[in-house]
Amino acid sequence: MGATVPYTLRNPLYHWTHLELQRYFGIKEILSPATAKRIYDECSEKLQSPEFSIRNILNKFKVEVVGTTDDPLDNLTHHQKIKQDVLV
Repeated sequence: MGATVPYTLRNPLYHWTHLELQRYFGIKEILSPATAKRIYDECSEKLQSPEFSIRNILNKFKVEVVGTTDDPLDNLTHHQKIKQDVLV
């Protein structure tokens, strides 16, 4: 992607990519082959931190509903546990 993005200038993909890197990860560098590894490493490191846990991301963006692609026959035990944890 780092090699492709520079060729998308004036395309929404170029702007969305940089907007998301800045808005969600605080990265203001332009994505290019020269910066791709550094940006990838920084994003990966942040995603390992508690601030970027799934629950914290959902809370930060005020997500109210999460859909599932579980099998209709699944008992959803894990989903019920998460619901109880959130309500506590």
